[in-house]
Parts: sequence; C-alpha cells; structure tokens
Amino acid sequence: MRCGLSMATLVCGVVGSIALPARAAEEKPVEMTAVPAVVKAAAEKAAPKAKLTKAMMEMEHGQKVYELQGMMDGKKIEVDVMEDGRVDEIETEIMMDAVPAEVSAALKKRVPDFKPKFIEKSERPMMAAGSDAAAAGSKPEVYYEFEGQEGEMACDVEVSADGKTLLIEENDDKDERAEK
Repeated sequence: MRCGLSMATLVCGVVGSIALPARAAEEKPVEMTAVPAVVKAAAEKAAPKAKLTKAMMEMEHGQKVYELQGMMDGKKIEVDVMEDGRVDEIETEIMMDAVPAEVSAALKKRVPDFKPKFIEKSERPMMAAGSDAAAAGSKPEVYYEFEGQEGEMACDVEVSADGKTLLIEENDDKDERAEK
C-alpha cells in the first residue's frame, strides 16, 4: 500500500486502514501570557514534569483548542486543551523501541517500506470518556503517530495501541515538525 492513495478510502481486514490527504486546521501562535488560566492549569496537571514554552490556538468544531508545546525529560511534548480546560490530547515524543510490538507489526504489515522520522505517543482522554472525560477518570485511548516516508511520498501514519486501526495521511508539508 502506498501513502499517496489520492483521497481514496481503503478499509482492510483485521487491521482497518484509511488513506486520506492531510488537512491540518490553521494554528495561530499565542503568547503564553494570553493562554487562559484554566487551559494552563489543565496542561500542567496533565504533564506536571513538562516545561511548556510555546502556545498555538486553532478552532475545532467551533471551539478554541490550545496546543501547549515544550519539553519533558528531553523529549518534545504537546498538550491540547479545550478552552474550557478539558484535555483533548497529550502527545509525547518517543523512540521506535518504545512502540508496542502489535503497533510495529501493524505498521510493517500495512506500510512495509515506511521509514519513520518522528514518533509520538498520543493519549486522548476525551475519546475514552466522551465529553465528560475529566470527570470520568477513565484511561485515555492511546495511539502512536508516525511522520515519515513511504518511498518518495511523505506521509503520517497513526496506529491504535492494539494495532487494529491504522490511518494513513499524505503529508504535503514535509517541514511540519520543524515548525513545532
């Protein structure tokens, strides 16, 4: 399977896969001093060891989402927080040896020539518990996000922690990670 499946959607057997063109919402830089206190507090609680130094804001489904970026234990970290203080996602940079075996196997099976350049573990509390994630206290859903190359095509691949779901997006912006 190639990353550049030109807007086709492909669903495969046990491991579902979908190929889509990358469509990032427009993020705008925000001064850390302009980030609402409830957003900062939620991000600091979600990643207490992180040193958050940069903020971006985008609109998703009519609501402001703040992405606070920084470093934790020498790795990049991003915490996405809704304007009301609900944590949407925590992305932590990891190395390939920290990727679970079932995720690596799914990646190798569906995109055998894929060469990752950057990997993140993505924890998504709101997906696990719906809109009441903060109150529910349930475990977040976990995905692994890979940025890299499949042949000549730059693409992003996302795999669920159990390796059963895989999403492939063509990445038009080869320098996306350099901006973060």
